[in-house]
Parts: sequence; structure tokens; C-alpha cells
Amino acid sequence: MENQSKTIILNHNQILNKVKRIAFQIVENNQSGTNLCIGGIDTRGGFLAELIYQELENMGIKGVELFSISVNRNLEGTESVNISISEERTKNAHVIIVDDVLNTGKTLMNVLLKIGMFNPEQIETCFLVQRSHRKFPLRGDYVGISLATTFQEHVSFNMADKQNLEAFLD
Repeated sequence: MENQSKTIILNHNQILNKVKRIAFQIVENNQSGTNLCIGGIDTRGGFLAELIYQELENMGIKGVELFSISVNRNLEGTESVNISISEERTKNAHVIIVDDVLNTGKTLMNVLLKIGMFNPEQIETCFLVQRSHRKFPLRGDYVGISLATTFQEHVSFNMADKQNLEAFLD
């Protein structure tokens, strides 16, 4: 295995601070606080969604539903997306989709199309790291940090050690 150098973008405390700020922004943008659903894409997005959910609970926000979104990268389009929440629950709800890094936007596009079929009142997106170049004209509504990167650079979120989270560029 090649020893590649990595550049830390966000350390553990910075990530937790970004999550807390995002939770405050969600509260500011959703004053009613009712009918809010937060879904995390796959493992890393799900972990970040849980952190945001916990912050909202710490602020006394009630009635938020946490759900998971899994994406099968061997399938195409909305068929690749599995959502663990019912269509009835998301109907007329404010849905926030969470993922670790917005890269090309292909996964997000498929998730948005699938959630859109459920007729939510509003859909917003949240990313720990948003890269500046994408294939689709998508953006994060809540973003920890935005980066201008080259196509050759890779942004990763490491959550293997829950006490030492990090986002890095390699």
C-alpha cells in the first residue's frame, strides 16, 4: 500500500463545531420545527445526520424524524435509492438530505428525484464538505466547508474512530 500524504481539512473539534452550526441554521430556517425529517445517505451521511439530530435534540427541538438513505451504486437512477421512511411521513414535510461530501452530484440527483416523488413541502441538502466542481447544478443549503479542488484530488471523511473524526484531502 502506497503511503500517500493527506491534508487535514477539518479536525474532530472543527467537524463537531460545523455540525452544531448547521443544526442552528436548520432551526433558524425552520421556525415551526414541526414535520422535519433528516435523512443521511449511506454510512457517513447517516452518521452526520445522527450528529445533527442529536444537536437538535440538545436544543430541545422535538418531532424530528431521522431516516436512512442507501444507494446501490450498481443500479441507475431512482432504482438505486432505498429510503427508510414512508411516503406518508414525508408528504408535506420539510426534508433535509445529509451526506459527507458533495462530489459530482450524481448520487444526490438520484436521491432528490426519489424523495421528490414523495411530495415533500421542501427539500434541502446538507454536506460537511462541498466541492466547487460538479456534473450537476446542485449545491448544499447547509455546508460545513466549501473547497475549490481539482478533479484529481479526493476529499474523504474518516469516521472510523468516533473520537477522532477528520475530513481530509488526498
